[in-house]
Amino acid sequence: MRRLLSLLLVALLLPSFSQLSTATSGRAVNIDLAVGDISISYPDTTNSSLYQMFSSNYPIANFNRPADLYVTDSIIGVEIEIDVTIQNQGTVQSGSVDFNLLVLHNEYQHFELLNFSNTMSPINGGSSNSVKVLWTPNYAGNHTMQITVSNPNGDDDNSDNSKNRHMTVALHYDNCVDLTTWSKTGEWKTNSEVYISELSGCHIGNGATSFHSNNLVSTLTTPVFDMADGLNSHNAAIGYSFFYTGGAGVGDSLKGYAKDSQSNWDELWTITGAVDNDFNDGINWQTFSATYNGKNSPLVPIENKHMHSSTQFKFEFTADASGQDMGYWFDDMVVIYDQKADVKEYNIDLQGVTTIGGLPGDWSITRLEVTNTGNISERYIPTASGVPAGWNHYFSMTNGANIGSSGMMLLPGESRLFDLRVLIDENASMGNIPVTINVTSNSFPNIGDGIETISKVLPDRMPNIILPEFTPRCQPGNTCDFPITVQNIGEATDVFTISLAEKNVPSGWSIALSWNQSTNVQVRIDNPIEIWMTATIPVGVEPDTTAEVWLTATSTNDSRRSDMKVVEVAAAMISNADISVSEHHESINYIGAGETIDVTFRIWNNASRMDVFRPDIETTGSSNWVVELLNTPDLAINSGRNSTFTIRVTAPITAQAEDPGPMITPNALSLRSGDIITGNSWQGIRVNTVHDLAINVTNSPSKLSPGEANLIEMEITNNGNGPAIAVVDLPWIADSWDWWILHEGNNVTSGIPLSVSYDLDNIKTVNLWLYLPPLESANEFHEISISVSPQDGTDNFDSDNVDTFESVTKTMMRPQLDGFPEEAVISTDSTFTLNATAWNIGNAADGTIRARLVLSPSPATSSVLGFLSTDSGASTEDGKWINLNLGPTESTELTVSVIIGEDVDLDTRITIRIELEGGQDDLGRPILKTLESMLLVGERRQVEIDDVDPQLTELDEGDSHVVWVNLTSTSTQGEIIFVNATVPEGWGVICDGNPIHLQGVKLELNAGHVSQQKYDMRCEVIRESGSIDGTALIEVSSDDGTVNHTISSQMNWVVYEEETGILSTTQIMMIIGGVLLLAVIIFMVRRKVDLDEDEEDDYEEPINIAAQPTQGPPATAFAGPPATVQQTVVQQPVQEVATVQDAAMTEYELQVAEYNRKMAEYEAWQATQSSQQ
Repeated sequence: MRRLLSLLLVALLLPSFSQLSTATSGRAVNIDLAVGDISISYPDTTNSSLYQMFSSNYPIANFNRPADLYVTDSIIGVEIEIDVTIQNQGTVQSGSVDFNLLVLHNEYQHFELLNFSNTMSPINGGSSNSVKVLWTPNYAGNHTMQITVSNPNGDDDNSDNSKNRHMTVALHYDNCVDLTTWSKTGEWKTNSEVYISELSGCHIGNGATSFHSNNLVSTLTTPVFDMADGLNSHNAAIGYSFFYTGGAGVGDSLKGYAKDSQSNWDELWTITGAVDNDFNDGINWQTFSATYNGKNSPLVPIENKHMHSSTQFKFEFTADASGQDMGYWFDDMVVIYDQKADVKEYNIDLQGVTTIGGLPGDWSITRLEVTNTGNISERYIPTASGVPAGWNHYFSMTNGANIGSSGMMLLPGESRLFDLRVLIDENASMGNIPVTINVTSNSFPNIGDGIETISKVLPDRMPNIILPEFTPRCQPGNTCDFPITVQNIGEATDVFTISLAEKNVPSGWSIALSWNQSTNVQVRIDNPIEIWMTATIPVGVEPDTTAEVWLTATSTNDSRRSDMKVVEVAAAMISNADISVSEHHESINYIGAGETIDVTFRIWNNASRMDVFRPDIETTGSSNWVVELLNTPDLAINSGRNSTFTIRVTAPITAQAEDPGPMITPNALSLRSGDIITGNSWQGIRVNTVHDLAINVTNSPSKLSPGEANLIEMEITNNGNGPAIAVVDLPWIADSWDWWILHEGNNVTSGIPLSVSYDLDNIKTVNLWLYLPPLESANEFHEISISVSPQDGTDNFDSDNVDTFESVTKTMMRPQLDGFPEEAVISTDSTFTLNATAWNIGNAADGTIRARLVLSPSPATSSVLGFLSTDSGASTEDGKWINLNLGPTESTELTVSVIIGEDVDLDTRITIRIELEGGQDDLGRPILKTLESMLLVGERRQVEIDDVDPQLTELDEGDSHVVWVNLTSTSTQGEIIFVNATVPEGWGVICDGNPIHLQGVKLELNAGHVSQQKYDMRCEVIRESGSIDGTALIEVSSDDGTVNHTISSQMNWVVYEEETGILSTTQIMMIIGGVLLLAVIIFMVRRKVDLDEDEEDDYEEPINIAAQPTQGPPATAFAGPPATVQQTVVQQPVQEVATVQDAAMTEYELQVAEYNRKMAEYEAWQATQSSQQ
């Protein structure tokens, strides 16, 4: 690679900067601030390496380029640093220095690209300071940098306080590093042997040590540049430039082209021959020099046609068949054009300031303020809309100068006042005229602002004199006062000046303002006033003689506004007349609402001469009545004669019955005297009663449901002129049907009261309920008419008295379940029965109707069973359906049986639900009816009897057989238990010492549902005589039969042969025992007889025996139960179950000894049990 050694400039343009003004000669002695050197550089080292070679920054290391040889100061979008030196050439320290740097686009009056201000520290005399400003340009082109400084302490020489510098911003800067976005043919390439920046240059040829080819056309085309926003008129040079070197053979050339908007290539420059084709002593580079507007520039100029959205530049190298050289290099290509301001730089703000109104015929002024809030100077054009057609208007400056069609030029940030002037039309009324004002940019019509404002029309003052309807009259020889009305038909209160002037006043007459009438009167726009005038007529003047004067009212606010009228005054006669209603209208006259009647009044002239009358009427009361005076000419009536006039009275269509007509007062104005004759008031009209009811069925069923009330909604309206009672009827329904009417819950079947319309209760919506018998046939067609009529009188307009609707009888299959829900407390081991009735209340057979029982015990248990049965014999368990198949209005009885097991827990709740399903609702779903009852398992009757019987098959004579009867009660109530025994004759059963074969025992057990109640009874079967084998029955039962248990014991005694001779000891003992037993029996019999005398029932009074409960024998002896808990039991003897005969007593005597022995053993055993307790 060859290094760049030196640079030879062949063509040179020297763009430079200059002082804005030249400093005056002489040295400052106080403070003299001056703008010194200005330099521009790239603060980023990468950007500096890329762009510094052809930019204004200087010096550049290892690059021998003159300081003034450059084409740009910066590149769009690349940050630069502007370094400005500020000097104090005086001897005294300055104050704080205000620094401002402004960059303006050269092609606009004032387009600020940069506006930077800063306050610097004071600068000592003879010293300097610098300001560094960082900026990234965003517009390409030729610009001007303006720098200004100042300080508050004054300056001896202000001529050097400002400096301007030309500043150029390039669109594009290319270093020939990468040509991938370029288009090339032939031998164009990048080359690293010869370059200015970035170690690479663009080269046509084959390197510094070789030659380009012959017979060659090779092109290199730049990427597309969008330059469509370039300004067509530019004051400084635009185009592109680059450095180039190398050489070509004779006849060979390198040419440059630019593409126009039609895609044609225009040749701009040609390079031939050698610039430097020997790099051994260094490299010489060249650039261009062109003149534009009298100034030289390195830029190759381009025209407006080359600036478009697809601008391109082309390098084309052409070589002929002879001569060769190393080719050309170029580097650091820069493109510059003047870029148009973007629309975003434009902005405007419009505000209203004030409005000065104008009178009709004058100018109204609306003042506004416009401010350029954009960054660029621009002309803005005002327009107005909403000004009434035909009204002149224009825009002007505040001094009245017209603003032309080109608008107003505004600098950035500048505000300006201007006016909209509108000439108010002569006939305009006071008020505000809405006007829309817009200002728009000359360059961009879519840039603008607008406001809604007004043009104000000030109130006018306009007097208006209203002459009397009738000429004022005054009798000769009198002075009369009369008023004249003056009104202000303008738009603001004003004071009017009143004046009179004679027009035609006979001699001796006097017409003037009343003595107390002011000549200046204030008149408001909504309050006319009367001014009073006085007329004096001499004696002897004939009636109807007249005089005339001019009356003028003038506005004091605007003398142009005035009114002048002729006021006439006439001489009057003396009138005498009467007015009354004609004879055939003296009684009450009835008319209907909306009807008309003509009424005649008569005027009698009682004066001594003919008089002329103008009839009139006055009415009071009875609004909405129309009273009109029929066209009647003025009536000239001779003395003593009369004439009539007629009025027409129309009642309002809304008039109500017996409404009185208006009070009518007739009067007549005598045109000869000016007197008003008033007759007696008359009110002889009344309104007839009109009945007019209407009915409208607003909602009716398409199907009628038998067995139910069907709703029909109706609207009843009283259109009559009086209150009415509306009577509704259904004239053609069957006698078996029924109906009634409700309004707000009240039965109004007999009549519906309706008010007149003005009482706001003349319309009522009522509900008519229509009931069909359940057996009404299905699908029958019905046309149902409903009529309405007044209770009193006849409807005058009966066309709307009937309304009709059509319907059919609905097919009904409706289940109904009748019964009474029950809540019962039941016992375990019991059955509960419940009855209900299932109906089909429809008018058709229902094959789908079915019933079932649903039981829900809580807590759940399997010991509760239920069954549902019908009176036809069908039955099923709970949870299963029974099909009932009921015809119309058919029913069947349902029976529920609930079986409660003995092991069901107390407090179990059992829900019994009977479900009846059938028919269909309005949505086609089956209808379900239910009947629920609740059972509470709150009682238990449970007594367990456990009998312990050793089942001995044989007994020795004299032995006894022991049977244990063990009772356990878990009942919720006390239990009364009876124990009896039945044995063969000669046998006996002794239970806990009671001979129960003679008289039963009554036991009372407490409730045992909380704690079990137990009682163990020891019973002993003995034989005194009789059969040696047989069966002993011990019967245990309760008083209500709940407990019924029998213990059966089969026994057999072995009897040995008796000894002969004297009585044995055994026999003796038996005899003694028999005697004792007989005594006991006799005592018991006597006691029983005594008790029977005191008792009427069959049982003896219980004897409370606090007997200790016995404990059964050991299990090993009799296989009986173990010992049980104690239980207090009341034993009571009962009436004998069988009568003991005397023969039996004999047998007992024979067995006394054996009995006593057994009793002794029993008592000994019982004593043992007591000691254990």
